[in-house]
Amino acid sequence: MTHMRSVGLGAVIVTAICVGGFAFVVEIWWALPAGVNVAAFLFYGFDKYRAIRKGWRAPEAVLLGFALACGAPGSFIGQCVFNHKTSKTSFKRAFWILTIVQAAAITALIIHLRGNW
Repeated sequence: MTHMRSVGLGAVIVTAICVGGFAFVVEIWWALPAGVNVAAFLFYGFDKYRAIRKGWRAPEAVLLGFALACGAPGSFIGQCVFNHKTSKTSFKRAFWILTIVQAAAITALIIHLRGNW
């Protein structure tokens, strides 16, 4: 298994554990985004830890994948708390594009479901 695939699988497992933990407390519709955001936050912290220790790192695609999977708030908080991926312009650009497109899509969906569109 390649490094990218193993880190991606690790991200899926961490996310599933977080979602499963929240599912015991709240409905699944709240557990999904909460779990993804907690997993994103944890993964940014883990990647920063690995960066400091000069170990293998999570590929940027995995970190951006959290933002794509509705984990933008957890990703952003992880970036700020761990001061991670805050100076790399190409990463920040991709992160904010994903976040803005996702926010627009969610807003459009809500407006459509409410029947005001």
